[in-house]
Amino acid sequence: MIDVDAANTSQHCPRCRDTERANRTTRDDFLCRRCGLAGPADVVAGVNVRDRARPAWVFVKHVPTARSFMAEYWTGSATPPGCGCVRPRRPGGRRAPGRPG
Repeated sequence: MIDVDAANTSQHCPRCRDTERANRTTRDDFLCRRCGLAGPADVVAGVNVRDRARPAWVFVKHVPTARSFMAEYWTGSATPPGCGCVRPRRPGGRRAPGRPG
């Protein structure tokens, strides 16, 4: 869960970034006076909340874990073993038939 300041999210236009009280034509409708973007006010407010949370989500999503730390420590990369990103070699150092080397 990320806390986002919801102030003016229903009056702020996500397209042109204009914020004014007149953008809310009625309780349920949004119409930007500058660029003409129109839609349900709740949907526009939801888009604005999402856009405000997006920069914070990058930090939440990329918190190092013990697993990624150990994978980096033992293999020299941040890719956890078994994630499918690196194909394991067959015994004897050869790749599976049909797989590029």
